[in-house]
Amino acid sequence: PGVVRKDARFTYRRIGDYAEDNLVARKVRLPQGARIVSVTPVPSTRFEADGFQYVTWRRYYAKGERFPLEIIYTID
Repeated sequence: PGVVRKDARFTYRRIGDYAEDNLVARKVRLPQGARIVSVTPVPSTRFEADGFQYVTWRRYYAKGERFPLEIIYTID
């Protein structure tokens, strides 16, 4: 869920829009062989372990705020 494929690129996207104020810590593990094209906004951390790429963010969302966390990647 949250991943859309267009041609050879995949886009992971979450926009927020929580019912209450919320401090979000999101950790995304991409499939093996993923090559990251772009990440927005700049993540808190980004690392590789056991052949998987990981991206993490920590962000405060005010109630109803819509702010996308996005990763665009390809798979080799």
